[in-house]
Parts: sequence; structure tokens; C-alpha cells
Amino acid sequence: MDRITALERLAQLRSSGNLSDSEFEVEKQRILAAADGRPRSPRRGRLALAGLALAGTAVAAGWMLAPDAEPVAPAAKPRPTTKATSPLPAAAAEPEPSVRELSTQEQLTEAFRAAYGSRKSATLKRDGSTYVVRPASLEWIGDKAVLLTLAGIPDACHGCSGAIGVHYLVPAGKNFAVQERWPLFVPGSSWGEPATEWSIRRDLSTYPVVASEGGHMGQGYLCQWTSLAELTPARPVLLGTFSTGFSDEGARVDGEAVTNWDGRITKPVRGRSFQIAVSGSDHFTERYVRRGDKFVPAHTSRFSEHCG
Repeated sequence: MDRITALERLAQLRSSGNLSDSEFEVEKQRILAAADGRPRSPRRGRLALAGLALAGTAVAAGWMLAPDAEPVAPAAKPRPTTKATSPLPAAAAEPEPSVRELSTQEQLTEAFRAAYGSRKSATLKRDGSTYVVRPASLEWIGDKAVLLTLAGIPDACHGCSGAIGVHYLVPAGKNFAVQERWPLFVPGSSWGEPATEWSIRRDLSTYPVVASEGGHMGQGYLCQWTSLAELTPARPVLLGTFSTGFSDEGARVDGEAVTNWDGRITKPVRGRSFQIAVSGSDHFTERYVRRGDKFVPAHTSRFSEHCG
């Protein structure tokens, strides 16, 4: 290699950063001294040549790879690991609204509305008579609601009778749905009255019993009775109508003996029997026993002489 070529190569090494300025000067002086015939240290010359050879190899490698090499993308930074989290539990579904959450009065109102489309009163036409129906009470028998209504006939005759109605309903959200109805089930009283008195008794049978008192007066004679209707889960059952009162005072003239009997149900044995204790002009007791779906007199009733 001639001196000019060696110096150009040396300049390229310095330009590329493979030689520092001090190294460049040392090597330049060596090349020039060799060209002038000056002696040099064999060891230093060998080291210099080895260094030049390595540097040249590196430069040559750079020249060969640079045109075709693709830039290497910097190493991707590791993504921060996220701790696996359990999915949040699904929100519990809200319970469906229930009519049983309403107050007793609200339940009664909603039951009557379901049965008659009105909240306070309604009219019912049966057998040529027009009844005015009003809500009376609501009883729960298991999952069924039993609506009791009072059906009366305005301006009725003395022989016209009102009644107590029975309606079976089931909850439907915040309302009721009617299953079956018996709008004139329990016999009432004369003059179109649904009952002179009525109550719910729980001491006569397995299920609640409607006890309705009624009466009729004709030609000075008064007969009174009590009707019992059991509210079973399937349907209402009329257990019977029993004479519980009698008076002939309106048919007697001065000086004649008057008969006044006033009877009340006493000593019930649930589902088996009860007694009617009579007071007034006479005192006696009559016993009634359960036979299937009816209460029947254990002996002939004394009321049958007067009230049939």
C-alpha cells in the first residue's frame, strides 16, 4: 500500500471515529517515517498494524452492512402486569312487588276493584233485583284472598233478602285476579238487608266461618236465624242456617202469654259440634253436630214449631 492510500485510509478511520486525533497523529507519523526510511519499533509497528487491521475490518463491515441493514426497533418496554380481578357479583334482582305488602285496607280496596271494577261500591242485577254491593272484609286462606261483600237491595219489600257475597282471588303483583265468585252466597235478612249482624268465627271449624244473622217478620211473628259459611281453600261451604230467635209479641193481644226466645251459639267443639243456648221466656239448649259439610240438630228443634 503506497503512502497516499495509507494516509487516505487513516483519515477515513479518524472521520468515522475509529481513531482519536492522537492516534491519527501517531499513525500518520509512522507512515511518513516509513516512507522516509526511518526505523520504527517492531513491537509498536505490529501493534499499530493489528489495530489498523481491526479498525479496517470494522469499517469494511460497516460499509458492507449499512446499505441493506434495516433499523432495529428498540426493545419494547415490558407492559405493566395487572392483577387479575374477579368480576363483580351481579346485582341481586329486585323482588316483584306483592299485594300482600299493602295495608289491610288497601288490600280490601284492591280486591273489591278486581271483583267489581270500583273501589267503594257497585251495582249487581240478579233475578229482577238490583243490589248495591260494598266491600266488607278480606281473609287470607293460604295463598288465596277471600273477599266478603255486603249486597243490599235499596227500598226492598219486607220479604226481599240481601246477602253476603264471597269472592276468591289470587295475588297478581300489586293487584288481585279473581278466580271464582259467589256474590249472593250467605242468606241475609228481610227488607233487602245483607245481615242484621255478621262476624268471622274461628272456633267452629278448621277454616274461618262467616256467621251471619238475619230475620223476617210477618203478621206479628218474628223469626231469626244464623247462617254459617266456612271459607275452605277450594270454595265456600254453607254449613247450615239455624233458628236462633223467635217472638210472637206482635200477634198477641193484652193478657195473652208472649213467647220471646233469644238464642246464641255457645260451647263450640271445632269441626264437631256447638250448642244454641236460648234465654227469654224459656231457657233451653239445643245441640248441633257436624255431618259431612253440614251441622244438623242432634234432636228436633223447638224452633220448628214456630219458624219451620
